[in-house]
Amino acid sequence: MSSEEHGSASRLISLLEEEARADVRDMDRAPELEDQIQLVHVQGWYLETEKLIRVLANVLPSTMAQPINQLRYAGHHVLKAVTAPERDAAYRANVVEAFKHCKRAYYDALDLYVYHMAEAYRDKLSFLPDPTTTKTLARELAAFLERIGAARLRAHARIDYYAEIQADITAGLAVIARVNEAMAAAGVTAEIVRERAALAQENRQLRDQIDNKLRVAATKFNVLAVLLAFVIALTTAVGLLFQGVGTRWLYPDDDEMPRPPSRGVETALPIETTPDGEQRMREEQFIPSPTVPAAEEPERSSPPQPVNPDLIPPPPQSLNEGFEPGLVYRRKPERSS
Repeated sequence: MSSEEHGSASRLISLLEEEARADVRDMDRAPELEDQIQLVHVQGWYLETEKLIRVLANVLPSTMAQPINQLRYAGHHVLKAVTAPERDAAYRANVVEAFKHCKRAYYDALDLYVYHMAEAYRDKLSFLPDPTTTKTLARELAAFLERIGAARLRAHARIDYYAEIQADITAGLAVIARVNEAMAAAGVTAEIVRERAALAQENRQLRDQIDNKLRVAATKFNVLAVLLAFVIALTTAVGLLFQGVGTRWLYPDDDEMPRPPSRGVETALPIETTPDGEQRMREEQFIPSPTVPAAEEPERSSPPQPVNPDLIPPPPQSLNEGFEPGLVYRRKPERSS
């Protein structure tokens, strides 16, 4: 913090001491009195919190995001309340919610003040080169932190704790401002700013390197995925267009082609060659298999007649002898006994 910024911080602290005279206990309303809260009470909390945030943001290294967000929520509920009739339940509910958000914003701002005071005592003093200045500031910061700790233990309600912090907040901010001024005078602040800038630059370079490597890896993966998809599509198309070519090349004769083993059921068409060389459908005669065991087969009504040996023709001298052209002969399967 430069001397100009320190003077600005000192003026803001003095302004806070002059204007922020309202006691938070006077602005507060107990939970059982919430039905008495009006927009004027919301206005009081809102303006006091806004003053506090404006001063703290110029003294502490913080964006004050938490209390600012709480004030934003309060403004949202105020807009909803002013657009509803006063006797409506929505009006009362939104006024109470706005009051609570303003109160929460004030508390969050004071919590940030306590946090940065502890940070100044714990971290910032170690950077100061002058031992005398360091000891003096450390003694003053320790006294403030002890009073804050005692107030936390002594207070029976949260409003009492924050009221004690508010009572000497201007003196505490003055000590924090002196710590910042001493760090700026010793060149510590400028060195910290340079190191942060260098660190941010290195982080950007590292992020750029990682992004480039990720882009290269993604490009390679996309190329490989496209090539794989092309190979699969080409293989599928060739297989569909030239299916069976490899089988015919390996087995040019159908008789050599391996076939699945027979399971006892004839699945081929009933075609046979006649004696004159013609092929025709074979006339199948369905002979049902016996379902009754041979032992239980009924007896014939008459005994079998003897066969006259003179009526049996002599065996043929050749395969075609004894067959009439145009007729299909089929051997009748023997009946199982």
